[in-house]
Amino acid sequence: MPEWKSDSKLKDWIEEVCIDNTMARCKTIFNCSSAQIVILAFNSSWVTEGAISLYITCHSAIRSVDHLTDMNKMIFKDNSDADNINLQRTKCSGIIQNILYPLFLDILKTDIGDSPYSVLVDESTDISISKKMGICIIYFSTNQQCSVSTFLTLELLEAGNSESVVQGLKSALKLYNLDIQKHRGIGCNNACNAKTLYNMYCDTNNEALLVFLKPVLAEAQYVNKMFQSNSADPVKLLNDIVLLIKTLAGLVSTPGSNIDILNSSLNDNLHPRPYLGQAFEEKIKKLRTNNCMSVENEKKLEAYNTSLISPTNCLSVQKGSLTPLAKLMHVSQSDINKIEIQWNKLHLIEWTNTNSTKDFWKEVGQFKDSSGENPFFELIN
Repeated sequence: MPEWKSDSKLKDWIEEVCIDNTMARCKTIFNCSSAQIVILAFNSSWVTEGAISLYITCHSAIRSVDHLTDMNKMIFKDNSDADNINLQRTKCSGIIQNILYPLFLDILKTDIGDSPYSVLVDESTDISISKKMGICIIYFSTNQQCSVSTFLTLELLEAGNSESVVQGLKSALKLYNLDIQKHRGIGCNNACNAKTLYNMYCDTNNEALLVFLKPVLAEAQYVNKMFQSNSADPVKLLNDIVLLIKTLAGLVSTPGSNIDILNSSLNDNLHPRPYLGQAFEEKIKKLRTNNCMSVENEKKLEAYNTSLISPTNCLSVQKGSLTPLAKLMHVSQSDINKIEIQWNKLHLIEWTNTNSTKDFWKEVGQFKDSSGENPFFELIN
């Protein structure tokens, strides 16, 4: 029996490769020769090299590791561990690619699990003129009991069209074994082509939304031009941006809420049915009169109102239906029936965290009945 099999530093994390008795395999990360395993286990400098590589991954460019290694040897010249560090760009890249990446990939897969998720995508062009798409994911971690927003992957795009974006997104979902049915939303920044924008513009159901956005964007553009000036007073610029934020917040917040918008969450003070301007109301009325706006699509517009899931609205006896929002997320009819029942009994339980939307739904997600099950399982998902 090989000596490493009984060694306390090795036996718990490596095993023999059955097809080659000269090789050993890490149970969780990578394959390497038994000689390399012994070096890793008994030479403590590998711990330092791994830590430095992780630091470089998070905070710096890989090329800086050459100077960092030399600097450590110079400063800690009396330390044998520092003197044994032999970490340059090639080795650092290998550790990141073959050890750290597979490890954290597996950790993230496990943490996401079967949770519903949303993604944020943004395409870019690097120095080699290769188009790439960065993908971030937002999900609720049952292990950490909080919402997590983190980088997912960087996908190489074959072209700059919507088909390539979709293929890149599918590739990322496959890499993490993510169920497309659990996908709840997507945010794009310059990731849709002109055809997509044209189709949105031609859709009469989007007219009301565009009418609402026109004056809002005009205000934002006005302030943006101020910031491009070389002679503008910095103090007045700060006042202008604060005024813009307060003005926009006032459009959708409850009257008399009197919140400090710069230090408080607007989500907990959203108006259930805000007045979005005369032009918007007239457009809705016109579309409805001309039968261009169906009742279902009007409810879809209402479903975008995030105040629907605020604690104030959730715990109200008289509240709107959650069905339009559920249909918008392509929830099955059987689950919609369960969601409506669960939605209508939320106010019957005395909840603790009712001041924050995030904390409120976290508490709902942790709730257990006498059988140890969550009676709001479909609702929170």
